[in-house]
Amino acid sequence: MEANLDKTFSLLWFLRNKDFQEVTLEKDGVVLLQFALAYGFRNIQNLVQKLKRGKSPYHYVEVMACPSGKTEHHWYNP
Repeated sequence: MEANLDKTFSLLWFLRNKDFQEVTLEKDGVVLLQFALAYGFRNIQNLVQKLKRGKSPYHYVEVMACPSGKTEHHWYNP
């Protein structure tokens, strides 16, 4: 999915699987920021291994142990 924030910015959203997503913010074709959202222990383990090896391109990472990043629990307060 791609969203044009204005004529020079692009937001690219990649869904690797339902529990791992990547988002890239570009300006004029140059990557400004890369984000990852990892849910569930398997995806977190894979991401941590990339981080340890220095192979992670991400500037920001969100991780949640719950599969699918469950947020409907009564204790969640955004």
